[in-house]
Amino acid sequence: METLAEVIGKNIKERREALGLSQGKMAREMGLCNNALISSWEAGRHTPSAYMLLQLCRFFGCTIDELFREAE
Repeated sequence: METLAEVIGKNIKERREALGLSQGKMAREMGLCNNALISSWEAGRHTPSAYMLLQLCRFFGCTIDELFREAE
């Protein structure tokens, strides 16, 4: 069973790739210093803060539920 961090990370990666963005490009568009934070989320090493979850939802045009949803 996957951890919550892993589930969120997979969803972030899938949505980023669907937009055709590299981690670096996504970081720049979100106003982040570099892609290390995005990389750590996608690898499931860290979970985004509540503030960053809201920013990610705005960026992707999705709900928090969608970021937390496990693949069926």
